[in-house]
Amino acid sequence: MKYIILNTGPGGSVTDITSRVQDVVRQSEVADGLCYLFAPHTQAGITISNGAPGHAVAGGEVRAANALTLLVVNRRLGLSRGQGVYFLESCGPQRRKVLVKVVDGGPPGDAAGVSDECSLKGGTNF
Repeated sequence: MKYIILNTGPGGSVTDITSRVQDVVRQSEVADGLCYLFAPHTQAGITISNGAPGHAVAGGEVRAANALTLLVVNRRLGLSRGQGVYFLESCGPQRRKVLVKVVDGGPPGDAAGVSDECSLKGGTNF
């Protein structure tokens, strides 16, 4: 288990933590598996978005969760092009943390009978 420590901005702030989560994935040496994220806070959370959700936070258009699960494929987060992982703060400034756990998914093709020949269509970068 690794921790990402954040010093958030005032009020409703948004912090892009994609590269920090990706660093944890890379350090784990897990090729294919799952990345669990947990934000143990009642007035902050994490979300996946295309670009920084900034102004949408104040309007309540972006929903943050306390926990997210992401695929790890070829030692990278399974995000589409343009997607990122964001920490949303509603009561800053605060010192916050996100717990990150990366687990091995076994040999490629083991998940529910899915073979390596399957591919995702669209803008995936994995």
